[in-house]
Amino acid sequence: LLDPFTMVNGSENTPGLVKISGAYFGGKATIDNGVLVKINLSVKAGATTNSSLSIKEFKDDVADATTTGATFTLNGAVSQDPALSSLNPTQGPDTGGTLVTITGSNFVVGTDATVLFGSIEATEVNVVSTTEISCKSPTGTGTVDVTVVQSGVTSNAVQFAFETAAQDPAITSLNPTNGDEAGNTVVTITGSNFIVGTDATVMFGAGEATEVNVASATEISCKSPAGTGTVDVTVTQNSLTSNAVQFTYNAASVGMTLKAGDVSGDAGAEVVIPINISDVSAAFESDAFGFTLEYDSDVLSFVSIEKTDTLVATFTMVNGSENTPGEVKVSGAYFGGKATIDNGLFVNIKVQVKADAAANTTLSLKDLKDDIATATTAAGTFTLNAVIPEDPEITSLNPTNGEEAGGTVVTITGSNFIVGTAATVMFGTNEATEVNVASATDISCESPAGTGTVNVTVTQDSRTSNAVQFTYDPPST
Repeated sequence: LLDPFTMVNGSENTPGLVKISGAYFGGKATIDNGVLVKINLSVKAGATTNSSLSIKEFKDDVADATTTGATFTLNGAVSQDPALSSLNPTQGPDTGGTLVTITGSNFVVGTDATVLFGSIEATEVNVVSTTEISCKSPTGTGTVDVTVVQSGVTSNAVQFAFETAAQDPAITSLNPTNGDEAGNTVVTITGSNFIVGTDATVMFGAGEATEVNVASATEISCKSPAGTGTVDVTVTQNSLTSNAVQFTYNAASVGMTLKAGDVSGDAGAEVVIPINISDVSAAFESDAFGFTLEYDSDVLSFVSIEKTDTLVATFTMVNGSENTPGEVKVSGAYFGGKATIDNGLFVNIKVQVKADAAANTTLSLKDLKDDIATATTAAGTFTLNAVIPEDPEITSLNPTNGEEAGGTVVTITGSNFIVGTAATVMFGTNEATEVNVASATDISCESPAGTGTVNVTVTQDSRTSNAVQFTYDPPST
């Protein structure tokens, strides 16, 4: 087919390589199926083996052709045994499929070759050249001999090691199973088939954990990334990914304050104590709440929960009773839905002031749970409406006399003394010390220094008692 072409090159510039190129100057020739060109070769006098005939380095109008090798067979030549010098790689997984390059000599291009890994035949065998064969390893175990067979002749053996295929990592548990949405929770992953010394990627949903440490074949530690909701946690090593175990991000706490209101009332009357929510920056949805109101059971007793026009008006009350005197446990749930909680009146608690109440009481909140569990609390105060006090009254002193140097312990008996309120006891114009209002009828004190007989009086809340006399004994001579 190249008869009309001018040969540009056609020589053995390098032993074993004939470079052939031609051109049709001033026109073009038709190329079709047939003999493209003939190359005359001289068989060397000392030749003893056959040779592969390979074609390469296409260019110009045959640049995209495919090639098929051929073989020169020396008449009467005895073929040399194929010889293996090395394998690359020399090991692979026991599942097979490893692409292995066999380097050696005396391979015959164009002649079928069988590659055996032990007694099992390789697949996709390709005799690339007289010195190279490629193939894919079969399945196998342990270390086996690899041999090449061509034209009934078997090569020497080179060893190949089958390695146990890596097993997928498996997670059995996480500790803890939940953490903050901001991340950085230290999580211990327990499982199996973790590979120490091999990088591991731990995913929390679509977020990647940090500070991953493969501590052992059964344990990995890491820090959770930021996230929300419940996500799948997986471990990946060597492109093998584990099963998924769930991790839940705790919703960020909503800043809020739960406060009992300041109220007052008369003895025997009913009083409503408002429980308010404040400091909520953004309204949130709630389906449950719980807290305990604490007060002095000598002052107040529980009557009822009042929900009308409150934030929990739609809740069903699960508890609202004075199980223990002085404590009202309040809890509710919104079955089948959620209600919006914002700043405002949370709930009202009606109490009754005891008829014999004689003091004020603090209104404390404790045991917060469910959707208000993270709230801070602020106490309120119940103030008993004051009964106009009567003037303190002294009926007697014991003793009625003492030393002029003072220091005599004197018990003052009387009525209308107010426990918890400061009292001033005067011996004439001098004030007693160590004054103690022990009860509504009893005050003790120590006399100041003085002489003669003086009037003793008691003053509380700007009200001063009648006077009873005390005599200072002159020192003996």
